Amino acid sequence: MTLVAAAACTEPTAPQLPDRFVDDRPDDFAGPQVHVMYVLPSDAADLEFDLNGTLATSVASFSAWFAERSGLAIRFDTHDGALDVTGFRLDSSDEEMKALGPSLLFGIESRLDAAGKLAQDKIYLVYYDGTSTYACGGASWPGRIAAMYLRGLPSGANCGLQQFVSSPTQFPRYWEFAALHDLHHTFGIVSPNAPHHTVDYPAHVPEENDLLYSGPGPWIINATTVIDVDGDDYFGANVPAGVANLSLSPFVAPAQGQTRVAWQHAAPEADAMLRNAVEHLPVHVPFTRTPQRDRR
Repeated sequence: MTLVAAAACTEPTAPQLPDRFVDDRPDDFAGPQVHVMYVLPSDAADLEFDLNGTLATSVASFSAWFAERSGLAIRFDTHDGALDVTGFRLDSSDEEMKALGPSLLFGIESRLDAAGKLAQDKIYLVYYDGTSTYACGGASWPGRIAAMYLRGLPSGANCGLQQFVSSPTQFPRYWEFAALHDLHHTFGIVSPNAPHHTVDYPAHVPEENDLLYSGPGPWIINATTVIDVDGDDYFGANVPAGVANLSLSPFVAPAQGQTRVAWQHAAPEADAMLRNAVEHLPVHVPFTRTPQRDRR
């Protein structure tokens, strides 16, 4: 059963439960694509998110939302029609990785690279089931890796309280929107020459209900969230020539088939809890040691 296809987005289906794969399996298609990984510190409890369908379901949810709103499909790495998810345990402990602080993203990348897990023509969406005292995730801008810090404990916040969706048709929540947001950064979006690129929050736009928002206010992630307000910064008819345009990224393709989804929305109380949590999660602040990095 297909969860995510290279250039198609059909009605999401329930995930399969394969045995763990520690290596990237043969691809269903050639060319640039996004590979999903579940990565653990050496001493972390294994919640088997790569095995129990958690990550496949989450990716299916935000992929369907993305296709519905953009008419595009992210070119996710699949094997035999199903999302290919690699599970990998690092040699470094949670404390060793946590001590990297803002450099955790680069620490994960360098260790995966040294282990031979990164290919040149792929971008990696890593769900890191370890601790960060800095953020809930981060991404290279542009680059080859985006990572969600599932046990992030930045000051005043607990990223681990956020829940994954439980169904491919459940409307995306924090981890889904966060992963999609950070993947865009690896694509080189929002570029510095975009009309509303925010100087104080590089790689972002100022509208709070934009997928690529960051700023002093809360990030609005609900049914009102859109991909590029006014279509002039990174996706739409008004994006100026020379500005990074999502539709031209080699990591997306036109969606094929039905993109409308009968979304299952959370109860109002759950949405209220999500809004409150997002208001207390750390805002996007770029890495200060280089303008080409971003963190959540």
